[in-house]
Amino acid sequence: MLYYHKIKLTILILFFVLSSVFGQHNKDNFVRIGTEQGLTPGNVNDILQDSLGFLWFGTESGLCRYDGYTFKIFQNELGDSNSLSFDNIFSLLLDEAGIIWIGTLGGGLNRFDTKTETFKRYDKIKNSLSYNTIFKVYKDSENRIWISTLGGGLNLFNKDTEQFIVYKNVPDNLNSISSNTVSSIYEDNKKRLWVGTFDGGLNLFNPKTNSFTHFKNDKNNKMSINHNQIMDIIACGDDSLMIATFGGGINIFDIKRKKFFNSENEKDFFYSTEHKNVRKFYKENDNIWVGTYNGLYKFNTKRKSKKRYIYEQNNLASLSNNKIREIFKDKSNNIWIGTINGANKLNLNKKKFDFVKYDDKDLIKSGNLVELANYIKSSSLIWGEKVNKKIKYFNNNYSVSKKQLYYSNSYFDDKGRLWIGNYNGLKYFNKNNKEFKYVEYVSHGSSEVLNNLVKSFYIDKNGDLWAGTLGGGLTYYDMQRNISKNFIHSEEDRYSISDSRVFPIYEDSYNNFWVGTYGGLNRFVKEQEKFIKYIYDPSNETSLSNDRIYSIFEAEDRTLWIGTYQGLNKYIKDKDNFERITVKEGLLDNTIYCILEDERNNLWLRTGKGISKYNPQKKIIRNYTIEDGIDAIEANGSICFKDKNGKMFFGGLNGFNTFYPKDIKNNNDAPKIVFTDLKIFDKSINISKENDYLNQSLNEINELELSYKDKIFTIQFSALNFTIPSKTNYAYKLKGFNDNWKYIGSEEREVTFTNLNSGKYVLHVKATNNDGVWSDKSRKLIIIISPPYWQTWWFRLLIAGFIMAIIFIFYEVKLSKLLEIEKTRAKIARNLHDDVGGTLASIQYFVNAIKQSKDQKNTEKFLDLIVESSNDVQEKVRDIIWTVNPKEDGLSKFMVKFNRYASDIFDSNGINYKINFPKIETEKKISMEKRQHFWFICKETVINTVKHSKCDNVKVDFILTGNKLEYIIYDDGIGCKKNNKNKGYGLKNIEFRAGKINADYKFEPNFPQGMKTTVLFELS
Repeated sequence: MLYYHKIKLTILILFFVLSSVFGQHNKDNFVRIGTEQGLTPGNVNDILQDSLGFLWFGTESGLCRYDGYTFKIFQNELGDSNSLSFDNIFSLLLDEAGIIWIGTLGGGLNRFDTKTETFKRYDKIKNSLSYNTIFKVYKDSENRIWISTLGGGLNLFNKDTEQFIVYKNVPDNLNSISSNTVSSIYEDNKKRLWVGTFDGGLNLFNPKTNSFTHFKNDKNNKMSINHNQIMDIIACGDDSLMIATFGGGINIFDIKRKKFFNSENEKDFFYSTEHKNVRKFYKENDNIWVGTYNGLYKFNTKRKSKKRYIYEQNNLASLSNNKIREIFKDKSNNIWIGTINGANKLNLNKKKFDFVKYDDKDLIKSGNLVELANYIKSSSLIWGEKVNKKIKYFNNNYSVSKKQLYYSNSYFDDKGRLWIGNYNGLKYFNKNNKEFKYVEYVSHGSSEVLNNLVKSFYIDKNGDLWAGTLGGGLTYYDMQRNISKNFIHSEEDRYSISDSRVFPIYEDSYNNFWVGTYGGLNRFVKEQEKFIKYIYDPSNETSLSNDRIYSIFEAEDRTLWIGTYQGLNKYIKDKDNFERITVKEGLLDNTIYCILEDERNNLWLRTGKGISKYNPQKKIIRNYTIEDGIDAIEANGSICFKDKNGKMFFGGLNGFNTFYPKDIKNNNDAPKIVFTDLKIFDKSINISKENDYLNQSLNEINELELSYKDKIFTIQFSALNFTIPSKTNYAYKLKGFNDNWKYIGSEEREVTFTNLNSGKYVLHVKATNNDGVWSDKSRKLIIIISPPYWQTWWFRLLIAGFIMAIIFIFYEVKLSKLLEIEKTRAKIARNLHDDVGGTLASIQYFVNAIKQSKDQKNTEKFLDLIVESSNDVQEKVRDIIWTVNPKEDGLSKFMVKFNRYASDIFDSNGINYKINFPKIETEKKISMEKRQHFWFICKETVINTVKHSKCDNVKVDFILTGNKLEYIIYDDGIGCKKNNKNKGYGLKNIEFRAGKINADYKFEPNFPQGMKTTVLFELS
């Protein structure tokens, strides 16, 4: 431990020297925002931030909304009165209601509603605005809006009446405003309104008298303002103003003394600028930012310091242009600079990373004396002497040949010897004779000079030196006995070192001696000279994550950490295996070059892309890159060191990144999520009253209704983190579709859904800020996909009702048929009972009479009656069968049956007859019931004619008209007496059956000229 302590002392000396020689820097780097990011080209004249967090840029080409990644542009659209009146914007104002007021350079005033994204115009023609060229829109403490115009004086806008009160210069009135070209407006903490003009100096407005007090340049008074073109005004005390003039620089106005102080009348004027065209002010804590037409200035009033920022041709981190138009600070503590060539962002929240820069004239690339001298590329070797802390050089005069210009590492031993490793092996410098001496070792019985690059040194607890080489294995050197030994990899020896390319060497507190190679990790058992190997096993997740070992570190809690090419590994001593930490767990990069531990037991990891801080207890990772203020890290990855005060040093491309871990504060403000765009089939949906999707901004709605036809739609969002937007991470889930969070990077910021089923979904979005702090609550958007009409509840209800109706009708029809069948059965039974039953009873009577009769004549008489009754029964049964037979439903078959029946009756009674049938082109059907009743009507009328008419001639007509059938039968008989009211059974039966078929029935007795019967009815 003694030797290790001495090495650290030497390291501190070297860093002290390096810091004093090369100096420390904390760069202010600007991020340029221009056309490549989507900003409109040209001037950025004004910037503001709304209540949601969006940034708005007023440019000469329109209004631009910025979410940290993309711009949404609002410009004048020809023929659209709800669009911006004029693209050239000079001033923006956010009022207490969230409305943005826009002053244009030719289009008057615009009122912009951010919720509906519509503009309302106020101009000289339609309103009482005095002039359409506006330079400044300003809100006072009473929320009144003042407008400065370039030609129409000062305007006060009444939002209730939407009218303007105009204050103009009247040449003969000294109490009027000094000029009609008004540039700036400012209200101080005593509610005094100050008005700057382009050519009339400064004005103080008296609201009681509506008068103005003038302060102009007076050549005879050196304490007057030195220029009359006023560009901006801010307070710099209770009774003093800072005034920007375009030509005279900065003036400080002492209001009580009515004196102006500037670089012309005051020696060593603090606020002097190289360029006198001053355009803009911004006060931020103890700093006053000043924008000129030749760069940006930061005056610190507490430290009385001044810093200037200008455009540098080959430096993309400098301002994009020297002509400053606007200075603004957002809610994330970023300063925004508007220029005539885009905008610039300066992050005031940068971590407190300092930088020790190499100076090329010293021709060194070195490190600390344990690991820091990896790249010595010069003819001089620099080292820090621990006594007098002076830099000493060893050049070619001290036996350093040109072939030995590349050095890997160096350290001092307890005897004051400087040890160096290079391509030619290991050597040390003897200060007495000022010579380097090589270390020789014996290998396999032969002495030879080590001829491999020494990558690392280590002094063990016994004071022995161990050196790792890039191909020559591990070298052991006993400095007391001057004995060395070499260990190389051998395929034939299972206990040999795993690879001859050796890098880190470390002896832990358990006396385990660890050797890292490019072929795995080795635990060296010194007594047996055996190496226990730990290598990557793809089938074992508890093996090393990679075989290329870059760093070995033991933490204060005695945990051993291994840095590899593919992640950090924690050695689990009890299980003799490893736990992996990689980019999957949040590391910036998997390549772990170097490991340090701070006083809070956080591990600081130098990776291939920056620095990661890892809390092993909470397993929380924070990442830091160039955007956080560290210098380029492409080289010198293994260079790291922590001094006795806890300050850490990490090597970079151009020097050292240095910092105190306790000073690296994280941004703990959770980001606010906003929805920025809706796309359907990859086309953005604009807000419109006629729009089926959006009648106001997507971010303002809680519920989005889409159609089932919108098969592909995209929701875009942003966390509005302007500090380092690229480090913001996002996560989303769509409840109702997938309840698992999906994590995405800042380059995505949108989610696309395809072919979602109709229904209700809830989109949840959350995000981190630039330091990995997740938003407290997710932002929600309800998404309703309306179904096609055939999937709607009302349609399904209608279909269900329709089906039920069909079922009901089917049931009713079936029931009706069943009832009809039952009815028919009952009717048949009744007919059989009435007609057939009676006749059968008569036959039975006749049979009994025959049995009792002894007279042959009576027997024959009864037999004739039995035969007659049997024929009658047979005929009635045939009629019943014919009636119920569906095959007999046709009208033509009815006509045939009638013709046969009537012909037999008339012929047998000697009556002449004529039957006229209609021509039937299409078969007509008669239902069973109507056919039955109509048949009995026809039979009854024929029988009545034969029995009662005593006629010689009968005519029967069947007339078919459409679906109506008319039946007419008339004769030339004696007719029927009209006063005979007692109708016989036959006529009553005809009338009854006519009623059953809803027929028009008419009987004409025509006594004594013959009878006529007419029946008219619908066939179906």
